[in-house]
Amino acid sequence: MPAPLPTRIYPAKVILFGEYTVLLGGSILAVPYPSFAAKWEAGNQKDQRLIDYLNHLITTQLDTLKSDQLLHLKQQAESGLILQSNLKSGTGLGSSGTLVAAIYDYCKLSDDLKLDSLLKTFVKMESYFHGQSSGIDPLVSYTQSAVLRADDQINLHTDLILPDYTLYDSEIERDTKILVTQFRERLASDPNFASEVAGLRLLNDHIIKSIIKQSYDKSLAQNLSNLQFTTLQDFIPESIKVLWEEDKESIWKICGAGGGGYFLRLG
Repeated sequence: MPAPLPTRIYPAKVILFGEYTVLLGGSILAVPYPSFAAKWEAGNQKDQRLIDYLNHLITTQLDTLKSDQLLHLKQQAESGLILQSNLKSGTGLGSSGTLVAAIYDYCKLSDDLKLDSLLKTFVKMESYFHGQSSGIDPLVSYTQSAVLRADDQINLHTDLILPDYTLYDSEIERDTKILVTQFRERLASDPNFASEVAGLRLLNDHIIKSIIKQSYDKSLAQNLSNLQFTTLQDFIPESIKVLWEEDKESIWKICGAGGGGYFLRLG
């Protein structure tokens, strides 16, 4: 008898610090953002994106997922089951992460998977969407906890005191896979860019450490914002560049891959 579908929500995620530099081994701090979330609901039309992804997972045969549950989920999707969400794709808040988390929650082989093994599963599952995934987005959504990755260690936090922030929607859709490829190609071909990114990594790591130690330094975040603005020009739309320079009350930064979607304003 197939298990009932989970009834809980799967929140979006916000990367506070560490976007892009996490791909080079830097620290990353990502937190749930429950104002945007997804949940399983009966629908009246097929979601082909969901069905195609389930077909991929069925073919992949991950040993942490129950194949019979995947098949049952696919049958329900073909009958109109959807993952209802108020989160648009291409905005930087982890829409694919919520989908991965929701499918894993229903099809998982065990509730006792260790955190590092869980992350590896999410890396494999989400790479379907981005070519290469850190696995952080679905981990935040599934655990509904802040996730810190530092020094090859993963930790969950539920009691961090976070800096105040708001999101700004550029209303521009972007493709994470294309942007990440662009970033990697420039990193490999441009030594000056690589040097500046190394500086971004150091700043991100320092800021994250200060948050964990409850000694957040706003000036470091301002330095990060300034360096992102000069280094990641190709990942900031012109309309956001204007706001970034003119808004003296906030500290602006990229949220996720940049290029469009949401951007972060720190108070």
